[in-house]
Amino acid sequence: MFKVFGVKINGAVKNCNECGGEDTVELIVNIQGLWSRCRRCGFTEWEWGWGDNIEYLKYLSEVFNISFEKLIQTLEEFHFQ
Repeated sequence: MFKVFGVKINGAVKNCNECGGEDTVELIVNIQGLWSRCRRCGFTEWEWGWGDNIEYLKYLSEVFNISFEKLIQTLEEFHFQ
């Protein structure tokens, strides 16, 4: 299992395609960008980097059932700490 350290984005969850867990995959922001990690099976995947197209965040906000505005706000708060 790959360990990712960062800040969990509250409310951003989806079902896991690896183990089938419901609402077990969470988004994590760190200095590398956004990662997803399943709390049940530990599957971890890189989702978005700081230099990537911001339009992809709209897709991620839909998949993780979080508003685009809240996702952007969380990223900005993390980035400017």
